[in-house]
This record gives sequence, C-alpha cells and structure tokens, in this order.
Amino acid sequence: MSYIFNLQSDKERCEKRLINAGKLIDLLTDEGKRWEENIVKLNSDQVFFAGNVFIAAATLSYLGPFNGQFRQNLVDTWKRCALDHDLEYSISYSLRETLGDPV
Repeated sequence: MSYIFNLQSDKERCEKRLINAGKLIDLLTDEGKRWEENIVKLNSDQVFFAGNVFIAAATLSYLGPFNGQFRQNLVDTWKRCALDHDLEYSISYSLRETLGDPV
C-alpha cells in the first residue's frame, strides 16, 4: 500500500514540476526576446559610445554648481567639440540613458 502511495506522491510532484517547467520556458522565451532587442539596440548605439561617454563624463565632472541654462550651453559646446573630433553621439543623448538607466 505504501508503494502505491509513493507512486501517487511521485506522480503529483512530477506533474507540478512539469507545470513549473512550462512556466519557466515561457518566461525565458520572453526574456530571450527582450535580450535580442537589447542586443540590436546596443549594436546600433555602439557607434555613439565614445561621444556619449565623453559628454557624460564632462557633465559629471563640471556641471554641478551651475544653473540649468549654463549647463545646457556647456553640453551644447561639448557636443560641438565631440563632432570636431569625429566623436559621434546620439541625437537623443541623455545622461540618464548613457549611465545605464533608460527609464
């Protein structure tokens, strides 16, 4: 009798594992799609990396004590400087996105 009980218990455990495995596969499929989209975006943004990082580093180093208008003027100056030195930057450059929080 205990042998039948063990088989029933094993069967139920295997069914639960199968259901959980299916859920995990679905979640990983969605995650894989998201990773593929990120890879495409990172590959297309790679050309802008040096310029974006230059502007971000300058921003972090020098903009703290200044008001908004002066900060924007400096960023615009750095963008021109980057282009003068063949450093491309994103048209939609954002300090937040460059530092890794694209929200």
